[in-house]
Amino acid sequence: MNEPLTDVRLKEDMKGWRCMESAPRDGTQILGIYDNGCGWEYRLVYWVGGKYPWQAEGGGRDHAWAEGRVDYWMPFPETPPCSMDIELAREAAQTSEASGSP
Repeated sequence: MNEPLTDVRLKEDMKGWRCMESAPRDGTQILGIYDNGCGWEYRLVYWVGGKYPWQAEGGGRDHAWAEGRVDYWMPFPETPPCSMDIELAREAAQTSEASGSP
């Protein structure tokens, strides 16, 4: 059963989300969220300006939103390191420990 939406729960659910007024308008990709009428929908969007300034990959009307249509944003998270990078870092740490180097 869903919990009732209280001010405290709403603040917790919205943690990390920011008002669109503070979103970068330099083409930086951000994670945008908007209410599609049935719930929240998430898109990776970026600013291009014009009549439909928020764009998502793919182009066209289905991938463009007018100012005020995207409700909140947050920075797109960094990509996790690939397993090869992690393994190389482990090997370097082991080599450093074995040689006594910091």
